[in-house]
Amino acid sequence: MSCQKGETGPAGKDGTNNVHSQTFTTEVWTQSGNTYICYLNDADITQEILDKGVMNSYIEIGTGNWYSLPYNYYYVSSIPLSFLPLYSLGKVRIQAINYDNSPISDPGMLTFKVVCIEGN
Repeated sequence: MSCQKGETGPAGKDGTNNVHSQTFTTEVWTQSGNTYICYLNDADITQEILDKGVMNSYIEIGTGNWYSLPYNYYYVSSIPLSFLPLYSLGKVRIQAINYDNSPISDPGMLTFKVVCIEGN
């Protein structure tokens, strides 16, 4: 028995651009206990995206090296500095915290990317 090509199906619907991406450079962090927090204002994070879509955030380490959040960064010691995203309407809250909850220094200027994908 050999494989045979079947009939050609009907044409599919035209797709729409449903992916939104923004890059943010931040150097303003607010200390809260042993953590630091910054907010990325992103109008692409709508209620529909929160309800039905997908949101991904990335941190740039070095030039052009993007890592998905949450991310553990071993920059000084064997205790990783964790970057954790929390999404809400119109913004992303990024929390920087040591894995063991020990005090940290202000993270300083960092670049993040937020990608929103609309759902159905």
